[in-house]
Amino acid sequence: SDNKGDDKPSGSIVTCTIEIRCDNASRNKDKVKPGALQYIPDDGTILAVTSYSAVSGYTVYDVLAGVAKAHDIPISATYDKSYVRSINNLFEKDIDVRTDKTKPNTSGWTYRVNGELVMLSANKCTVKDGDVIKWIYVCQWGDS
Repeated sequence: SDNKGDDKPSGSIVTCTIEIRCDNASRNKDKVKPGALQYIPDDGTILAVTSYSAVSGYTVYDVLAGVAKAHDIPISATYDKSYVRSINNLFEKDIDVRTDKTKPNTSGWTYRVNGELVMLSANKCTVKDGDVIKWIYVCQWGDS
């Protein structure tokens, strides 16, 4: 089939849900870098649970990019889309909750699929029908 230059696979349609939350950032507004506070909703909801239909073979990143475009939510990622630097202008390291400043600031974006933390780049994790994707801003490793 002609996919008009789109390099994504053609095939069956899968439906998933996606949600984008920054509750950890909302709880730590006193530790936010100047300029980032305005991008943190008080209730932690950047995008409420939203249904998304994609072509079989789409990745978690593809779904994020599609829903972000549809809802005018800016995102920033590495050139190969393997790492998401920011969602809604809330960047990695924008919040610093470290008590020991000799340790690295590990705040940033991560995601879960069906409640499980996936240890795979977002551009490598293929979405399956019925998946529940949740992007979460963590202030430190272990946040949920």
